[in-house]
Amino acid sequence: MRVSTFDEYSDLARGSDRYPRTHTRHGELPVYPALALGGEAGEFAEKVKKAWRDDHPLDPMAGLNELGDILWYIRAAAEAMGYTLKDVAEANLVKVLGRRERGTLHGSGDNR
Repeated sequence: MRVSTFDEYSDLARGSDRYPRTHTRHGELPVYPALALGGEAGEFAEKVKKAWRDDHPLDPMAGLNELGDILWYIRAAAEAMGYTLKDVAEANLVKVLGRRERGTLHGSGDNR
């Protein structure tokens, strides 16, 4: 299956949402997507770690599948917070390109 836009991906992926929602008086809190995102990122890191440790190539399909799971949970978390994947991508570009312009790509901290 091919998708051309973040919106198209999100529309199709949204149909597979099957997890408990957590609502507070301030709105939905992306508890399940946040916890699952950490788990999926850990699975991707494990695959990379083992390939590095054993000095063999990363299985490209396994890596791609884990990155897809990460994307799915990023979408779910973003939507729970009232954002789209496009919003996330654009905000990230503003941040990263701003750091590049200021010469602060290296270093640590959110506000650089």
